[in-house]
Amino acid sequence: MMAFAPKLLNHFVVSFYNVYWWGFYSGTLDALVFDSLKSEGREEKFDKVISNLSSISLIAPAIFSIIGGFAYGFDPRLPFLLNAIGYTIGLVATLFLTEPYVDTEKFSLNAFINQTKFGLLELFKVLISNFRLY
Repeated sequence: MMAFAPKLLNHFVVSFYNVYWWGFYSGTLDALVFDSLKSEGREEKFDKVISNLSSISLIAPAIFSIIGGFAYGFDPRLPFLLNAIGYTIGLVATLFLTEPYVDTEKFSLNAFINQTKFGLLELFKVLISNFRLY
């Protein structure tokens, strides 16, 4: 979408979209890594594994920004298209992931709603406490 955005406003919309979904991705990645380590009995290695993944996620853009600079010389849309191809390859790779089995609780809609409500209240408890009417 970014490669073919005709106006600056389109770039802002796409950037907002990317940042919004990044929040879902980061939480999911942390949960997948922790559950994978827990299923292997190595959850104490979580901090090291996450820090290694963070290092890779900082090094990779630094390296590929140089490649993107050269690609931009051929066509200004090319870096965005190459980025989209990379994400598509990653999407296909995620289809082969299996979620580790670490939960002993069976899924139920009622438990999901209660857990989501508790999570939202926890997230916004400071905001809610500041707006209470006395």
